[in-house]
Amino acid sequence: MNSTKRGKERPAPTPTAATTLQTGVRPRRPWLERAGFYEVTSRGIPSTTRQAEALRFGVSVRAGSERALVLGVDLDTGEIVFSDPVSDYAMPDGPRSPTRLALGDVGSGKSTHLKINGVLRPLLLGRRVAVVDKKMQSGQPGDAEGEYGYLARRLGVEPLRFATDGTGLRINVLDPAIAVRGRATDTAAGQTDLLRAILAEALGRPIHEREGKAVRVAHATALEKAQARGRTADVRDLIPALLQPTGSEDVTGPELRAWGLDCAFALERMVEEDLAGLVDGPTDPRVELTGALTVFDISALPEDGPATPIAMAIINTWLANTLRQQAATIPTHFGAEEGWHLVQGSFGRVARRNSKLARGVGLVPEYALHHLSDIPVDSPAMAMCREAGHVLMFKQAIRDDANAAANTYNLPEGAADILMDLPVGTALLWQSGRRPRVIQQVRSRFEQDVSNTDAALLSKATMRDLGEEVDAAEADLPTFAEATA
Repeated sequence: MNSTKRGKERPAPTPTAATTLQTGVRPRRPWLERAGFYEVTSRGIPSTTRQAEALRFGVSVRAGSERALVLGVDLDTGEIVFSDPVSDYAMPDGPRSPTRLALGDVGSGKSTHLKINGVLRPLLLGRRVAVVDKKMQSGQPGDAEGEYGYLARRLGVEPLRFATDGTGLRINVLDPAIAVRGRATDTAAGQTDLLRAILAEALGRPIHEREGKAVRVAHATALEKAQARGRTADVRDLIPALLQPTGSEDVTGPELRAWGLDCAFALERMVEEDLAGLVDGPTDPRVELTGALTVFDISALPEDGPATPIAMAIINTWLANTLRQQAATIPTHFGAEEGWHLVQGSFGRVARRNSKLARGVGLVPEYALHHLSDIPVDSPAMAMCREAGHVLMFKQAIRDDANAAANTYNLPEGAADILMDLPVGTALLWQSGRRPRVIQQVRSRFEQDVSNTDAALLSKATMRDLGEEVDAAEADLPTFAEATA
């Protein structure tokens, strides 16, 4: 017989009793917990604030957002760093300038960065990429071309090759796509800016005001006469317009001819010699932005002379104004290796004007440069470098170069020493509004394959000749799994 009185229920066991919970775990006994039975306890060790700094109690600011692309691994915290100019722009603390620079010595990792972070990964998000490919790459005899050729073909894209021997494509300085039309406040560089930069390169000096007047009149005359004939004017139409100008009420034809004579002869020489086959005709119809990736291969242009910077400036301006006229904005990364060709002299002014237009048209300028110390401090090129929102500083082995980078971006004390000791593939990441980080680039196996820039020196055939069996890709940067292991 149950001893419990009718109408009363047995009280439920309390958690302090030795009862097993529904989870199967016995509850802690309070008196054992107070005695420290469940966790090992020990007395604290007296310390100072300076000594405790090594324990790194503070949690660092998160390295970007997963909405951005993976840039690398923070070597100080071990975090994955998420960053790219387009995604960062939408973040509250993100840089307001989309321009991204890569600075560093030869062989420090700039080219690998540009191929991975400026080309391959943006394509994953449906963005558009255009690259000016200047450096010659040759893995086998007779197959010399730009170093982006292999990457482009792996993605099913044929590079657009430019040359001055008549075998390459042409791009017209007076192409309507380069003409600036619309609001008077637009800052894009146009045909007039390009003509002045080209003539300054040809003359070896800036053009004078009277020469500028002659060029403007000749420019308008060349466009009008070509339009009347139902064709697009090109740079060859400028020469007779300069030599046989039409006067107006404020200036006579003979005066214009005298002012523009040096420009006409300099332009004639450049078209016949330095720029032959490059700008002396209509733009090739294959020069367009219809695909996700466009590679402008200018590696066949002479290293010395004006052809390379002129081609870079024309392509940069053509791209900026083409984007300006697009119906829908598609973020477009524009990469330029050997970027100093683009930012030097008169072309630096053109590139800076186009970079100011970047935010409005979704353009992301990505330039690789060697040393800031090579750029005059009061030049448009240096102004553009200072305005960049993202800078990856790879190794700067010379003290003056390291100091110039540290001073330009107001880096903390000791940063110059860090820049001088960085291993290959490691960079100090500076972003306006964010703290600097030292990051290690990481690559997938596919990225290792297409970003190899040592095919000529480190091919298997070459290494066999040295009596060694070495795969260049295996001796390069770590994969993501290896870096985060």
